[in-house]
Amino acid sequence: MNKLEFKPLLSTLDDYDAYLFDLWGVIIEGVEVYANVVNAINQIAERRKVFFVSNAPRPNFASFERLKSWGLQVTAGSVYTSGEVARQMISSSSISLNIDRPLIYHLGADRNDEILSNIDCKLTQDITHANILLLTLYRDEGDDLAEFDALFESAASRNIVCICANPDTIIPNLGKNRYCSGYFGEKLEKLGGRVIYTGKPHAEIFNQVLSTISEIPKHRILMIGDTLDTDIIGANNVGIHSALVMTGNAQKFHAWSQDFDEKLSLLQEAATRAKIIPTFVTALVK
Repeated sequence: MNKLEFKPLLSTLDDYDAYLFDLWGVIIEGVEVYANVVNAINQIAERRKVFFVSNAPRPNFASFERLKSWGLQVTAGSVYTSGEVARQMISSSSISLNIDRPLIYHLGADRNDEILSNIDCKLTQDITHANILLLTLYRDEGDDLAEFDALFESAASRNIVCICANPDTIIPNLGKNRYCSGYFGEKLEKLGGRVIYTGKPHAEIFNQVLSTISEIPKHRILMIGDTLDTDIIGANNVGIHSALVMTGNAQKFHAWSQDFDEKLSLLQEAATRAKIIPTFVTALVK
């Protein structure tokens, strides 16, 4: 392959008409927004179409409010989340899942309860009664990662469909690892459970965005993300360009080096090993 090139994102405005931004690892980590990133994205939004495509397990409207609170120039129609895809699947469960009366066991943080707001469904606290396991769970480094193994075994043995509303597995969170729903979804799969993932890298969330900008050629659309096996491969698979930022998950490949050229070389090695090659490497700010 050719040498992986670095391009400052603001230098690519002549090359693209639409920009799709991941959130965690690109704009924010933990509760901290990366310095000057909001200003850079707002500059792009003044001249090009901008969308936000996130594996957040919450509705579009909730992430929209959060983005506004960070100071981003964002419209409600420019936000797409894996949580919203999960909501759509539950709302149309008779078609999407062949389940006429969804009875949901929701395993996740209380703050993610809004994923089910204004949806006509019933909840249960007993996994043996459920016909859908909705997974928005996360745990941080040091927590008991086996806490729900018995529940997963029960779900798998009963062939309860699991909707994993955040396909991310492990992400950096202020110097520690956060184990996301995708990590636990993989656990369930290894037990023989049926898991449906609703966000990146799967095509549905990308196609929802692309359907709104079908007039733009795919080579003029850029996905910006920090994770090879969600953001980058997802973009590559739907035929749009992809840019890997050096923050977030990408840091694990190069953080120990202080030399910029060496960092690029390390990212190229990682991409080559994974066989997931971004169009280029970028940074939102210098």
